[in-house]
Amino acid sequence: MLSTELPHAAADADEYGCIRRSIYLDGMIYKLSFVVNYLIRFDLNAPSDVAIELPHKNAADRHGFIGMSRGSLYYSYHDESGLMISIWLLEDRCKRDPFWKLTHRISVDSLTSKYPDVRNSGFHFHTYAIHPASDIIFLGNPTMVISYDLKSNKSEEVFTLSSGLKISSGQHFVHLYSPCYAVLSNFDNNCG
Repeated sequence: MLSTELPHAAADADEYGCIRRSIYLDGMIYKLSFVVNYLIRFDLNAPSDVAIELPHKNAADRHGFIGMSRGSLYYSYHDESGLMISIWLLEDRCKRDPFWKLTHRISVDSLTSKYPDVRNSGFHFHTYAIHPASDIIFLGNPTMVISYDLKSNKSEEVFTLSSGLKISSGQHFVHLYSPCYAVLSNFDNNCG
């Protein structure tokens, strides 16, 4: 059970709906909860947790994604209309009341204009990964993965499946390798 009070819909720990992917950053673990629209932060140095409200109110469709880049935590969300991908930075993440700052919005229409097969397929792009050391995110759908440079707004095809093949199962996570040098017996906290 969490010590942070969450809405009654999540009174049971099994109902938080956290995704499998977690982010470890500065002695804390972050997990998304789609049931109650929160990012849950677990402080490993002082056993406590904080529920950080997500920057939108309807995450139940599970289009959210968390990732880390250059020591910052990001949240990406594909809206219900399928027309926009928004990316937020978690500011003051080590404090009791962190907040979200919108950093980028990507028009899916302009993105798919470069990939007409995707536009005609009815599939939407979702965030698969955030590059750990640059302003690049990886977007994908059941037929392809692309890289998208947030500074230049340019995309590049990374991988396309052969015609007729699709990535299935609904969970399309790409896990970039990023070394973690945490000393697990110490859990140094750079937020203190």
